[in-house]
Amino acid sequence: MSDSSDGTWTVRPAEAADGPAVHDLWADSFGPPGGEASRWLDLALADGPTQCWVVADTAGDPVGFLFSAEVDRRFLQSYLRGHPVVDSLPTRVAIIHMLGVSPAWRSTGVATALVRRSMDWASERVAVMLVALWRRDDHVDSSGLSTKLGFTHVGTAEEFYDDRVYCPDCGASCSCPATIHVKSLDDEQPS
Repeated sequence: MSDSSDGTWTVRPAEAADGPAVHDLWADSFGPPGGEASRWLDLALADGPTQCWVVADTAGDPVGFLFSAEVDRRFLQSYLRGHPVVDSLPTRVAIIHMLGVSPAWRSTGVATALVRRSMDWASERVAVMLVALWRRDDHVDSSGLSTKLGFTHVGTAEEFYDDRVYCPDCGASCSCPATIHVKSLDDEQPS
């Protein structure tokens, strides 16, 4: 599914001109991105195993984004800080790194469409997709969406975001955990 049923938005690959909007959406969802949003967008715009999709409204303005990447076990060990779940996964997996949706566009199907597009892309490359969800007390996380789309909770990484420079719950030093979810992509068919 790439378009909304009522024609109010479309899913498309990010373009360089989307950079400021992606930064703003990232900040709305997770706090100031520093240089991380630019690094991921640069990776996605290059010819490599990283992708960024945006949902754009009828004016073409991004109202949501998702970064996904195909990664190897060494990257995943670092990304999940040596969490034991890595040993049970294939040597190459896809990750959803970051997903943000404008507050005005939440609960409209935008996040579902972004994850489905990412799963389509990943299913052509790897057999498993992984996401680590930021568990904040004041924020509804994406665990309901991940369950709806067939992801399974496989572990929790305590204080996963302790290197984050800003947390809306904790302030400057984040102690929030992440829940780790995986999905087999063997049965996924690109839509």
